[in-house]
Amino acid sequence: MKKLHVLIAVVGLLVAGSASAQTKIGYIRIDDIVSVMPELAPEKVSMDTVGQQYVKDSIMPGLNYKQDQYNEKVKTYSDTTKNKVPR
Repeated sequence: MKKLHVLIAVVGLLVAGSASAQTKIGYIRIDDIVSVMPELAPEKVSMDTVGQQYVKDSIMPGLNYKQDQYNEKVKTYSDTTKNKVPR
């Protein structure tokens, strides 16, 4: 019986230790990352140009695709409503 209590206590400590290890949060500053990247040397690139490049490469293709789809659907809708005869 005493061994069972010791076993339960050990398992409880292990579970508590692993649960607290999972809740740790780390922080990092983007300036520290950018400063050590040679392709983003300060004389070549500023954060504004990195942001502009991100918008151009990541956001604009999706936005353009959605705009094209919208324009195509509006055109299809207007073509179908033009062909209908009013009663």
